[in-house]
Amino acid sequence: MVLRLATPAWEGAAGVDRSDVRTTPEEIVAAYSTKDLRTALEAQDMIGPAAELFKQGVDGADFMNFTETTLVNDVKVTPFLAKKLLRTRAKVVNSLRP
Repeated sequence: MVLRLATPAWEGAAGVDRSDVRTTPEEIVAAYSTKDLRTALEAQDMIGPAAELFKQGVDGADFMNFTETTLVNDVKVTPFLAKKLLRTRAKVVNSLRP
């Protein structure tokens, strides 16, 4: 399939009102790439865990869906670190609230 545009895609977007679009902090974090998540965790002084999650390919959607059980059983972190990561997730989300 070939899509041929009559004009460049960015030209038609001018003047579009996006003021009614609301994105929640949870949706913003869920959209984080692995690199974005690593940066956000490092900003919360979670450098070691950030590197480990990055190494395992964890992105924002994964991070938002984690429970303590999945962190311990699937990601293989200690129960202490699992609790700490969940608290840090709450901090990251709350830091995006107005």
